[in-house]
Amino acid sequence: MLCGTVHPGMAIDHDAVLHIRDLVSQIVTEILEQKTSSVVDMDKAARKLFPASCHWITKDAWDAMYNHAISSRKFHTSRFGASRLPHELHHKMTIIIKDNLGREKDKKDREKDKEIDKMAYYLIAICEGISEDIMKWTGNYVKNIRNSDKKINLQNLKIALSADKALMQLSNSLKNDEEDQSPGGFLSNFYEFDLDDSDDEEQKYTSYESIASDFLKEERLYLRELNQVNVFRRRLESVLQDEDKVYLRLLFGNLAEIHELTMKMERTLEDSIEMSDSPCIGMGLWELAEAYEFDGYVAYLKRGRDDEPEQILTPVITKTIEELLENKHYAALFDTDDRSYSVTLDGPTFRLAMKYVLPTLLHAPLIHFFRYLEYVNKLLKHSHNEEDRTELQNSKLYLTTVGNQLEQTIDHNGLTMIKNRSHIFLFDHLLVLCKKHKGYKFKERITVNLMDIVDIEDSDAKIWGVQFHHCCYSNSCNIFSLLDRVLDGYEKEEAKRIPLVTPGPEQYRFAEPDSEENISFEDYTSSSGIPVVKNGTVLKLVERLTYHQYTDNKYVQTFLISYRSFCTPSELLEMLIERFNVPVPNKLLQNQEMRGGPLAGRYDTVQSHGLSGGMMFSAYNEQSYQRFRKEYERPIQRRVLSVLHQWVKNHWYDFENDSTLLEALERFLQTSCDQKLTNQHKKFCKNIITLIEKKQKQQESEGHVNTAFDFEDTNAFQPKKPEPVWHAAKQGDVANYDLLTLHPLEIGRQLTLLHFDLYRAIKPIELVGAAWTKHDKYRRSPQLLKLTDHSTLLTYWVSRSIVETESLEERVAMFARVLEVMSVFEELHNFTGLVAFQSALNSACVHRLTWCWERLDHEKVKTYDRFAKLCEPRYIEMQKRIQSINPPCVPFFGHYLSNIFFFEAGNSTFVKSPGGTSSEVPRTRIVLQLVHLQDSNDPQSPPASNKRVLVQFLKCRRISDLIREIQMYQNQPYALQVEKSIRVCLVRVFHTWQTTKIQSSSKIKAMAKDGLIV
Repeated sequence: MLCGTVHPGMAIDHDAVLHIRDLVSQIVTEILEQKTSSVVDMDKAARKLFPASCHWITKDAWDAMYNHAISSRKFHTSRFGASRLPHELHHKMTIIIKDNLGREKDKKDREKDKEIDKMAYYLIAICEGISEDIMKWTGNYVKNIRNSDKKINLQNLKIALSADKALMQLSNSLKNDEEDQSPGGFLSNFYEFDLDDSDDEEQKYTSYESIASDFLKEERLYLRELNQVNVFRRRLESVLQDEDKVYLRLLFGNLAEIHELTMKMERTLEDSIEMSDSPCIGMGLWELAEAYEFDGYVAYLKRGRDDEPEQILTPVITKTIEELLENKHYAALFDTDDRSYSVTLDGPTFRLAMKYVLPTLLHAPLIHFFRYLEYVNKLLKHSHNEEDRTELQNSKLYLTTVGNQLEQTIDHNGLTMIKNRSHIFLFDHLLVLCKKHKGYKFKERITVNLMDIVDIEDSDAKIWGVQFHHCCYSNSCNIFSLLDRVLDGYEKEEAKRIPLVTPGPEQYRFAEPDSEENISFEDYTSSSGIPVVKNGTVLKLVERLTYHQYTDNKYVQTFLISYRSFCTPSELLEMLIERFNVPVPNKLLQNQEMRGGPLAGRYDTVQSHGLSGGMMFSAYNEQSYQRFRKEYERPIQRRVLSVLHQWVKNHWYDFENDSTLLEALERFLQTSCDQKLTNQHKKFCKNIITLIEKKQKQQESEGHVNTAFDFEDTNAFQPKKPEPVWHAAKQGDVANYDLLTLHPLEIGRQLTLLHFDLYRAIKPIELVGAAWTKHDKYRRSPQLLKLTDHSTLLTYWVSRSIVETESLEERVAMFARVLEVMSVFEELHNFTGLVAFQSALNSACVHRLTWCWERLDHEKVKTYDRFAKLCEPRYIEMQKRIQSINPPCVPFFGHYLSNIFFFEAGNSTFVKSPGGTSSEVPRTRIVLQLVHLQDSNDPQSPPASNKRVLVQFLKCRRISDLIREIQMYQNQPYALQVEKSIRVCLVRVFHTWQTTKIQSSSKIKAMAKDGLIV
């Protein structure tokens, strides 16, 4: 759950989860070993344990503890979002703290209990904070790995922990083992470093799609670098006085324009890759080039004060930073930042970051611009679309012109490269310095985690230039993780400044805010921390079914099983289609209209609005729209398609008998494939269409599909199926088949296979709404009634076979044979057969045959008593047995039917909301019909009042849990062979019996009284 929140869509291996759990457990143990008796002492112990750069975790934990209302058992939403803290977790942590302090668990002390509550919340917040930080850091590392599967495994986790100095120090303070450090931890964070890169190999396996994907990935990394620059800018903006604002222009120039252009490039690349089957980047790139957007890079290269001529950015940046660092007015700023951002007490500081890291970041745009030319050339080589090639060629001409201007400006200012340049190779925890002379000559090595950087004066300008270059990279390595964390905090602030804009209820009825009138939740959460729905309007239930923030698979399963009790399939499909078509919020549409200047439309650029401040507005509008697409529109569409896929896959019977519903679904899917959707969404639609075609072919070729016995090739590890066993009757001698002539083992096997076949064919729709009790039960629950009717016929057949046997010895043998077959049922976990045979023995016509019961041996009587206890009316022993065994199994269905009917009859499907009028929420046809025809005494009818009609989803969930338990035993088949002759005989006998059992039983009893029994 945490991984999905921090990095949506990224998976994590179980081994990695265990590693994080062990690390967190060690942290908790270290803190508890200090035997702290108050939350203040616990905070001191935690701050002592954590490195200085991780003290933000303890600060956040302290804030979360005090922002938490103890009585509500809920963490403050600013720290923990909308998720609630499970009672069980807090209770366990409280017990652990009490045990650690030597207190009795049940002893009550109000003041001490309050303090322990605070300590428990503080510890849980510590665990949450460190886990989130590890997950975020490791996820960023995984994203930077080329051709990775976007999954956090144990190796990636260990490498990432070794790449972060603070986390590494924390791990080393906790662990005493000598684990080898995994190589490559730092290397993977620098995408431009590629050792032994072979151009031939790259060209051999390169395609247009892979180049486009690398282009997008590099653009995102570049955007993150620009955001790191904004960290410095925002800090300076907050403290610089009005007369010193010129420093911002001298340092950052028109970087805001470049930042906006980069966001446009990212969106252009995303749309080109995701919105078409074959990417065509030329069109979007040429639109930006045609509007002269990249001219901003030329303007970025030169800057200066108003009263001075413009200079190239390098000397201006160097001079400006020196003035800032030497300005006494801002000494307090850097002293404060030294304490706040130091990785260690005597290590690199924010001052060094300003001097060495910021210049490197400010030069990144110029370096990245020439990457555009490289990627355009690569795309031209692999493009097969003539129109795309034309627009790429036009873009190349424009970018080449801009690149020439940049090079001429650099050459004109007389900048030259330093000869005999040193080379730095960065390995895991190791810097290697070399000189290049026909090769690389080793000069020095520095261990990164033991490195401290001290700024000293150096008068030699040439040496200073080389050392400045080294210091830039050294500082970047040493405080990379620090800047990454600062950037994460900055991005959180930016997210607050740029909130998620969603459509209003008047534009999109699924956007109605949650309130007591339309939805309510349970006081507890699911195991994954997701709120559990208790009651809600139909619209709110559909909204939660396709919620944009998370996916609740159990809720989806419950909804698809039980939705027919409050809406029809056609209405559900209509609502899902409406949910899929998310409108762009009016606020964003209005902002786009406001942006339209004299060059609006295709040429709507920063330049078309001048420099009157509209540029920043445009950037925020662009980010708002991007956030709306990524965090609201696309997740909703993806989840709607996921629900449709599960609907078709697991509940095909809704479409099987409703051609109109199926046509509407196919029409929607075909239309969606033609719309401007992402490739992922289109592929999802095509998968659903393929699944529909597969279901239709199965339906046409086989009619009702039941593959209960078609498992020969599905699992090569299944046990070999035993051959049928014969007794007196031989194979094919159907006329002589009966309970005595067939082998009891084979009777039990064949009846078990028949019962499993009937059990497996039952569909969830047959159990919803107690359909088997209605007047049209044979239409609504055909497979269920086949099983119950068969069970009844089986009971009649067994009892008739006993009473129609005239010889006393044969009847006793028949009794024994029935018990033997029941033993086979018990071994095969066929409880349906057990109950049917037990019912036959308990029937009046058999129970009255006392002479037969008296002649049973002691072992058979004990066997009968065991089965009688197992099949007692409340089925307590049977439920215990079912819970202790593994499938395959055929449970007794009557127990489930009783529980389902109890929930259906004892709970209303609809309840009243606390307030509001019924006109506020559109109702489905089922709800409207029930309101019109409702009976005041019928608990299933919705309340007729001015309140809103809410669906009691608690009832749906309980019934659905029972149905899922039934389905659990439908999936595992028996490794047994069907003997067709016995199957045909059993089915035929069941349908030819006559109601003569009581007469036959009375005849036998009269013969016994007259002494005529033989």
